[in-house]
Amino acid sequence: MRQKNKFVLPRWISKLDRYKIGFIRGLFDSEGCIYRHTYISNKKSYSYLKIAITNYLSKTLVILNNFLQEIRFHPVVYHNWVYLYRQDEVGRFLKLISTNNEK
Repeated sequence: MRQKNKFVLPRWISKLDRYKIGFIRGLFDSEGCIYRHTYISNKKSYSYLKIAITNYLSKTLVILNNFLQEIRFHPVVYHNWVYLYRQDEVGRFLKLISTNNEK
């Protein structure tokens, strides 16, 4: 009997990068966002796009983090979030992973 909220990743997803990318895209489309981080330092304003994906199953976050690392990203995990902060990686994420969500 399956337990409620237990996530089991099918083995075939971890075999090819295109499957990993599809997994990441699905999470991003349903649980992710692009946001603008703005701050002021020494009276100068800075503004950068960031990517965040949330999930409350720790196993899902571990898999997401691992998949991102395997396709050469540098994610940061904080609580129930996985972030991409590096600007070059935000652009590469949007090109490589893309989105099926018009918003």
